[in-house]
Amino acid sequence: MRTTRVLRWTVPIGVAGVVAAVTLLPSATTATANPALPSRTPGQLLADAAGSTVTGLSGTVVQTARLGLPELPAQSGATSGPLSLISGSHTIKVWLDGPQRQRLALVSQLAEYNVVHNGRDVWTYASETNKATHAVLPMRGAHANRAPGSTEAPGDPRGYATPGTAATAVLRAVSPTTVVSVDRTARVAGRPAYQLVLTPRDSRSLVKSVRVAIDSATKTPLRVQVWGARDGAKPALEVGFTDVRFQRPAASVFTFTPPPGAAVTQLPLGAGPSERKRPAGADRPRVIGSGWTSVLVLPAGSDTSGAGASGGRGSQVDLMNKLTTRVPGGRVLSSSLVSVLFTDNGRVLLGAVPTSELQRVARTAPSR
Repeated sequence: MRTTRVLRWTVPIGVAGVVAAVTLLPSATTATANPALPSRTPGQLLADAAGSTVTGLSGTVVQTARLGLPELPAQSGATSGPLSLISGSHTIKVWLDGPQRQRLALVSQLAEYNVVHNGRDVWTYASETNKATHAVLPMRGAHANRAPGSTEAPGDPRGYATPGTAATAVLRAVSPTTVVSVDRTARVAGRPAYQLVLTPRDSRSLVKSVRVAIDSATKTPLRVQVWGARDGAKPALEVGFTDVRFQRPAASVFTFTPPPGAAVTQLPLGAGPSERKRPAGADRPRVIGSGWTSVLVLPAGSDTSGAGASGGRGSQVDLMNKLTTRVPGGRVLSSSLVSVLFTDNGRVLLGAVPTSELQRVARTAPSR
């Protein structure tokens, strides 16, 4: 299941559903902030974004999360890796060359975290610890027929940090539950762009609106901004380019060799998470409800529940206690956009809804 795969990478200790995002530098002058472009309807912009054929690019993404979460303790080991993305601003270098080659570099002042996908090889490397992991994807994962620019390739790191994938996830929510409109134009990463606005009809959602900036020339999503119901002038989440070049990077960008002295962990070759055999009668991830107020329920024992209220290991438990609050039946992580409930019986429920809605689903949804 793709949702579970994304959550596992973004928050390995189980703070699922909290994605990170981007703050872009303002335009130098107000005269060029809203470039003149031919008018486009919401339907045309939706089709543009879905039909973009750009497969190669490189650039810089700046992510910012203003979720109202407590500051992460330094000893949590989350200062430069993926977990750091749940708060503050972060710079990510991005290189894409079709569905088979991608590279991300999460850059901080003193360290860098890399994810490199090249064909069947997937590497991660953290300079802070000088540790690397290597996995070889199943043969069919490397050769499956996929449309150009598809974001569904196994190990594809675009699913974690690029505006294109963030926009795809948002556009899937377009339905009778959503009001779709077009806002004034904008200039993103120096490029003229349209802005598509999605507004939930259901007032119970913590999301007030989502704004997607679409490049006027390539139809590529350049920025996604998400406002919470209680947000002011700034969005709770942003993800977008500060600079972008629409050309294929050199092949050498996707060649990774561990630095001297690096500790390398070789992961076993095997099927993806959705294909692993489950015990007979085992619970499966489920979605309760629909639209903007749907709730994802992960069963007890899933990867994202390892640091739940019922137990954990060392620093994971300390970090969980730091980020969550005790409520009847478990512990809850509350942010301006997403709530996550870790129940005492090991389940994890998450959604863009208030804690009370997660507790109601936990009471009414059977464990199987």
